[in-house]
Amino acid sequence: MRKSRADAAETKAGIIEAASRAFKRRGFDGVGVADLMAAAGLSHGAAYKHFSSKQALAAACLEAATDVSVARARRARTAKGWMARYLSADRVADAGDGCAFAALAVDVARTEDAGLQKMFAEGLGAYVAALAESTGVETDTAWRMMATAVGALLLMRAGGGEEVRAACLLEPSGR
Repeated sequence: MRKSRADAAETKAGIIEAASRAFKRRGFDGVGVADLMAAAGLSHGAAYKHFSSKQALAAACLEAATDVSVARARRARTAKGWMARYLSADRVADAGDGCAFAALAVDVARTEDAGLQKMFAEGLGAYVAALAESTGVETDTAWRMMATAVGALLLMRAGGGEEVRAACLLEPSGR
């Protein structure tokens, strides 16, 4: 029996959500379509009922993950509070539930897909604009905050830990 359009849309959304987490954890090249579909509880072939290629799935995931990240930026109220949440232990530990920009920047930089790079750049611009508006800082300050936070998050994930967090929050360690 054929699925209804609503069921198909729900399945597609589930694929995007599961694949977004997997891509953010392991990168675009670090996970195969079979693994992505298994994470969504589906067979390998299900991917191609909804997406023409792994690249099309990656683009849909980047768009969805960007939307989630921008919505989070809109909820920020202060620059210091945003930075503390961005560099929280939970965010450091779980790239799959974290910021799309920190998790996928290296993959997007290495891709030859200009469309994916353009989508990333536009999403990043929207994120920074939302961050500036929600925290009341100037746009150039929001760009510096984002660059500092993404760099710090990557360094913390690589082993820099609390020392990096403390330095980026401009608070002495241990106080």
